[in-house]
Amino acid sequence: MADYFEGIWYERVKPLSLFKGKKGEYPNADRGVRSQAIRLMHMYNHRKLSELPFHLINSLQFEKFRDLCGTKFEFLQGLVIVYSVFDAIRMFRHALDKMDLAGEIELPEVYRDLDNVLKILLLSAENIRRDRNNLAVEVSRIISCNLIQCVANYIS
Repeated sequence: MADYFEGIWYERVKPLSLFKGKKGEYPNADRGVRSQAIRLMHMYNHRKLSELPFHLINSLQFEKFRDLCGTKFEFLQGLVIVYSVFDAIRMFRHALDKMDLAGEIELPEVYRDLDNVLKILLLSAENIRRDRNNLAVEVSRIISCNLIQCVANYIS
């Protein structure tokens, strides 16, 4: 299911084998899958925003989850606007818990990236809750504060 919401079958053929009732092979079957954009004009794709992270996390595809959902601003913005910042926090906690249970110690950078985004959301949750369009402002504010703190630690 994650492949569908990723949109990898849009305008591509996928071999089809029929074995019940009719039998046959169709190596160039066009499945007619639509593009799975996050946003189309002024509307968000609610199903992609909820289903893609769910299926990637539960199929233990954490690197794809990070790249397609966890660190992609357009996805996070859509998630916060359509649902809430608290749903985004819940999604990140679920992913990190699932990584812990799966013992994904081979992906420490993925865990760190997801944990950092979770921390940003936790620090700015109240401001984003008040105005869902504040996500960009809060992310840039926290990142600049962290950079200033890093420079101050380096100098002293």
